[in-house]
Amino acid sequence: MVHDNSGIVLEDGRARIVFSLRYLGMGLFISWLCCTHIVELYPGIDALAEQRDAITLGMRFGDVGMLVLLALLAPNIHSIGNHMKPVGALAALTCVGTAVCAWVLVPAGASEVVLELAGAITALGGACLLCLWAQIYSRLNSTQAIVYGGASFVFSSLVSFVIAVATPPYAVAFTSMLPILSFACAWVSLGSVDPEPVYASSVRYPVPWKLIAIMGLAALISVVSGTLLPNVAGGSILRNAATGACGAILLIMAFTLRERCDIRLLARIAFPLALFTVLLIPFANQQLGTFVSFTGKLAYVWFAAFVLLVMCGICRQFDVPSLRMFATARACSEFAILLGVLVKREFWDVFQQPDPAFQAAFVFVGLVLLGLSVRIWVRESTVNSDWGAAGIVVETGLPEETAAMKFEARLDELASAHNLTAREKEMLELIAQGKTRSDICSELFLSENTVKTHARNLYKKLGVHSKAEVAPLFE
Repeated sequence: MVHDNSGIVLEDGRARIVFSLRYLGMGLFISWLCCTHIVELYPGIDALAEQRDAITLGMRFGDVGMLVLLALLAPNIHSIGNHMKPVGALAALTCVGTAVCAWVLVPAGASEVVLELAGAITALGGACLLCLWAQIYSRLNSTQAIVYGGASFVFSSLVSFVIAVATPPYAVAFTSMLPILSFACAWVSLGSVDPEPVYASSVRYPVPWKLIAIMGLAALISVVSGTLLPNVAGGSILRNAATGACGAILLIMAFTLRERCDIRLLARIAFPLALFTVLLIPFANQQLGTFVSFTGKLAYVWFAAFVLLVMCGICRQFDVPSLRMFATARACSEFAILLGVLVKREFWDVFQQPDPAFQAAFVFVGLVLLGLSVRIWVRESTVNSDWGAAGIVVETGLPEETAAMKFEARLDELASAHNLTAREKEMLELIAQGKTRSDICSELFLSENTVKTHARNLYKKLGVHSKAEVAPLFE
């Protein structure tokens, strides 16, 4: 028997299915995002380049617009998980739009304006699905977020590969089904996590702008880096491969670095990898271009994964509602990509073959953006340790200390005083929350014997003998 976070008792088999849907559903959504931008299969090999560009450009405009709207309306919407019927309707609209663009509008030779409008409408459900999955992942503990996130990346890469090798009619059909399948998984998964806090009228919830700014700069660096690369075939396939590689690394980190798993490792790797990519661009010939393109995409995916995981932690630790934060972050990164795409289009319309001076200029821009990202990162660690997550009471202008923040502070205090390892600290957190041994096994992906061993070591360090003696430590 396993208890989900809402107190429902599940049979072990059913629990495994529910927990699996957390990464399967997210993976299906990521696959839809990737596949709708693989021009070799969507909207099909018979589409003209102008038609493909019009659809994907419209999708980016629709995505940014919907995300901005969700961010602005977040205090009124409260939790997007409380509006499943409208989200489901928009997910169905996204399925229909994906099919109609490829099977109706493109063969009919629709104008670019019509294709852009259809693409924008199609993207509306995708934006809502992103925010819905963000709510689910922000209610998971750090180990769960890393494991399920990594598994979803790997699964999405596999699904995208299967779609990529299918013939266009079947590829489009499968791609069109992904949003509603992802929504169904989210519907079930939402019931297995705690509800998130509602917006309080007396609290102003700051957004971690510096963290989001770095994510936007990373997206812009990714597009700028690709502008001067040779015409690399299968660029979207490379992005899928980079997504799968990132997921595999997350899983390796979670299961091999159990006592010292730190997602900041992703950022520490991403920065030098991005630097390597930017510096190598002027020397990237046709053969080397594929490698440089892959490293650039890998750096961006790695850093995006880091930012998303950090924001999940912020929402969980500080009781911050997820909608505005994730909608804002995604809107900023997508706007940066959209801006880069528009600049790239204008650039190649004017310069068919850039000379070394232009290459040097673009490399300089990339280095400046990268340097700015590093500067923000370094300064942030000393200026604002919580990335601006703590709520501010409007009347007083002072931080709002939530119950979750008090619990987290006491947890840090006990971990420091008793020299607890990262795994023991996680164990203490779950035990203090009243989790059963089965709960802990499921949430930390550990065997029952391993949980017993960690609990025994934890009790010895704390000087207690049972779960009942742990609760008073937090009173």
